[in-house]
Amino acid sequence: MARRLVEVFDADTYFRDPTWRILRSRGFFCSSPDGVVLTLWGWGHADSRGVETLIEVFAALERAQFPQHPQLVVLRNLQSIALGALQSFMRYHRNVSIYLHSITKEAVVRPQGVAGVFAEGFYKTVKHPAHGRVFTELSAACAWLGITDEPWLQAVIAEERASLLVEEKSVELLHSLWPHGWMRVSLNDAAAQLGLPTRTLQRRLKNAGQSFAEARLNAALSHAEELLMRGSEVKVVAIDLGFASSSAFAAAFRRSRGLPPQEWALSMRKR
Repeated sequence: MARRLVEVFDADTYFRDPTWRILRSRGFFCSSPDGVVLTLWGWGHADSRGVETLIEVFAALERAQFPQHPQLVVLRNLQSIALGALQSFMRYHRNVSIYLHSITKEAVVRPQGVAGVFAEGFYKTVKHPAHGRVFTELSAACAWLGITDEPWLQAVIAEERASLLVEEKSVELLHSLWPHGWMRVSLNDAAAQLGLPTRTLQRRLKNAGQSFAEARLNAALSHAEELLMRGSEVKVVAIDLGFASSSAFAAAFRRSRGLPPQEWALSMRKR
């Protein structure tokens, strides 16, 4: 019988012995093949709250006084990074915390697109005490770090695929709410429109690391990006998405993306 990863729900418990365990959180999970090498797997859209949660995990590692270790960061399925999230991450690394000093060497598997450009240039722009390298292939990163536990690697890759599938299904579900005005739809209304029991919809979203309100907002803002890039006015986008006012939409967009809607659209067009 194949060995399975053991799920742990608390970061402090996880760092007592992370061997063949998995700690899931918002848009990422942690695991370790041997209790020495630590790995972090991220995907989807990295927002400010996700980065805050990640920094809390780093704090748990510091509390555990985890020994120095090599680290693998797999971001090959990261689609985008919100400006606010990027700023928080950069600030954290500039402080050079106990967590950062515990890393002996770090391999990052980069994604494509803008998120990949960030990963590629990270070690050139931010002081980092560890020896770091960026890779485009997971196998090369594992070889550089000396990760040889093939059964563990297959298990975490399966978890990565499952996480991506759950997120894709959640996005597909919420996309069908568009004609009804994203922000005006309640959980019960959404479940009824999708033909699902309310608890089933909640469970699927929870597996993706989000509440219904968070998922609804993220889906609405993703669609807002498309509309803004087409040249739609902020007022029109706010109405279409079901926000109470243009100011409410602009505030939500800025909290998530780090810029007001019009400034964000302008900066994207300049790239």
